[in-house]
Amino acid sequence: VFFRDPETRVGWRFFGDVQVFEDGPTREGIWERTVQPERDRDPEKQGSAVLIRVDRILAINQDVVQDREVAGA
Repeated sequence: VFFRDPETRVGWRFFGDVQVFEDGPTREGIWERTVQPERDRDPEKQGSAVLIRVDRILAINQDVVQDREVAGA
């Protein structure tokens, strides 16, 4: 996943294992934690919930911000 903040022009790339939830309690829990602007884009809740177990985060310049293997988790 790539995330970029256009105001600060800072970005990160997230790497990890992904699970997709079409329904159920995990999907509802993710929906409850979702920021309102994102919820407003899907008022009928037609989208899926995506949960990522992040293993590595890289800055735009490819510097490692976080690495699960290095952290020993």
